[in-house]
Amino acid sequence: MKHIPPEKLRQLMSRGDEQSADVPPQPDIPASAPGESSPAKAYELMASTPTYALGVAALQEACSADVSSPHPLIEIAGSSVYRPLAFRENIEARVKEYNTLTNPDGSSKTEEQRLPVFNKWLDSCMGIAYQRKTTKFKLIPHCEQLITIADDFNEAFIAAPYDALHGVELDSRARSVKYNDWLTQNQVVNHPAWKAAVDDDALLREYAGIIFPLLHLKYQRDTGMGFFVIQNPAEDQLRALFVINLYNSSNAYGFNNLSSGGSFLRVAPSSSSSPPEGRAPKSGVTRARHATK
Repeated sequence: MKHIPPEKLRQLMSRGDEQSADVPPQPDIPASAPGESSPAKAYELMASTPTYALGVAALQEACSADVSSPHPLIEIAGSSVYRPLAFRENIEARVKEYNTLTNPDGSSKTEEQRLPVFNKWLDSCMGIAYQRKTTKFKLIPHCEQLITIADDFNEAFIAAPYDALHGVELDSRARSVKYNDWLTQNQVVNHPAWKAAVDDDALLREYAGIIFPLLHLKYQRDTGMGFFVIQNPAEDQLRALFVINLYNSSNAYGFNNLSSGGSFLRVAPSSSSSPPEGRAPKSGVTRARHATK
């Protein structure tokens, strides 16, 4: 996969329309090499889809097919709906997978066996809303418009009124805060957007403590984990925030078109025959849908 330098991304950010950057398709990374037995997994990488909406649909259908799925649910309009993982949960999944040092049989995991969830971009249900003709944006942890997106939605963004959306508001022109460029580890753990997106300072520090040594070791880079956003869009926009793969510095991206692909992480199916506490059985789960065009 081609690496995307910050100067190219800054050019793409400035457009804020349907010509913004697409994330190149990436191959699915198997958890083990052919012929090896796969260790028990806490998470599964879903196959990539042509659009964000199709990825949401595939995730919800897969979870609904498992009578005791441990994947997170959310209540929307009186229905239990399987939602994509939140941005924080994707970060937490990477930390958990990297810190799992042994297989169920007690054998040690290789580093490559700890990195599959770092090798693809991970979409989330965190919305990032932009206010027209400003540098203000909001982060919405569990964005209903994204969770219930119609599976045939194929536009760059959802045209949702900025003032009607509720989330943490930030300004990408804030003084002494760097956006749309790579960061140092210290800048990441003190960055207002990263802190708001992860919403757990200890988790953010732990994640950055994993990423930066890997970037230095694998790619001889001492900066990464940029937070890339659109500035001064022509109209209000709602998009999804995602974290890119390790090779592309584990940046947080809030500019990608919803029509350009989906890549989701699923909590691995439970081996139990009864629903876990706090989870609804298959018959109690619906896929809430509404038109968002």
